[in-house]
Amino acid sequence: MKKTILIYEPHCEQMPRLVFLLHLADISCIHARTVDEAINWLSAHRLQLSTFDLFLICSFSRSTPEQQLLLVLGDVSLPVVFLQRGNSPLTDLFDQNGIICHPEDLLTCINDCLSSTTHSTQGETIMTAPEEVNRDLSSINEDSMEGMYLTFDLASEGYGLEIRHVIEIIGIQPITAVPDLPDHVIGVLNLRGKVIPIIDVRRRFGLPHRDHDDRTCIVVVNVNENSVGLVVDKVSEVITIPANEIEPPPGTNRNGKRYIAGMGKIGQQVKILLDIEALLEDEELDEVAAA
Repeated sequence: MKKTILIYEPHCEQMPRLVFLLHLADISCIHARTVDEAINWLSAHRLQLSTFDLFLICSFSRSTPEQQLLLVLGDVSLPVVFLQRGNSPLTDLFDQNGIICHPEDLLTCINDCLSSTTHSTQGETIMTAPEEVNRDLSSINEDSMEGMYLTFDLASEGYGLEIRHVIEIIGIQPITAVPDLPDHVIGVLNLRGKVIPIIDVRRRFGLPHRDHDDRTCIVVVNVNENSVGLVVDKVSEVITIPANEIEPPPGTNRNGKRYIAGMGKIGQQVKILLDIEALLEDEELDEVAAA
């Protein structure tokens, strides 16, 4: 099974060559170009919403935000590789679980880290292969998910889904087109032996087409015993929005309103909270199931 690594890569001039080499080694890459993005992806990994086999740090300036990133890493069960660039010593950065390697040894180092199917941390065995660690959220107490949302971007706008519906997040993958489906149902995906329909949320909302890139994700949700994949531009983070910070959707005559459960206020930002059951109408799911 193809491995996936999370790469923190600010100002790394060696990245194009590294990505090429990793591609040749059949290793999938998710890129985090800021500390906030890296922390958001690590949070998704910790909650088992997305799965990485390794975290590669290609640049580290010891800034305050990057020191915060190290603190977050302490709470995440994930092997970490530091790419040694220049003569700046990195040996003091990790108390444990950190590996430092030079560019010429990177593939060997990564392969060594990925060769084991399990690794242990703090006495707990964590499975690293995607097919073994992509569990659903049943291990998280239902009460703890109250008010929690997975946020993502579409056309520069922020959206949110109730976390209780989310099974996992995966990178964009080849999708098999199926004829005679609604336009926004772009095909099906074989997800570890289970065929699930894939909905392009941009098409669902009538937004302009956008080519997929390395940030495009498929959010796999479960609603009314149906698993469906939602293609979004970029997954942001898992946040908690108290009920008193959610307002009703604005009045509008457009059909899009029926997909909106409310408007979540987060500081100066507003997230559009979706009604996932309205977004995935039963009759449309039935069409896919019968295809």
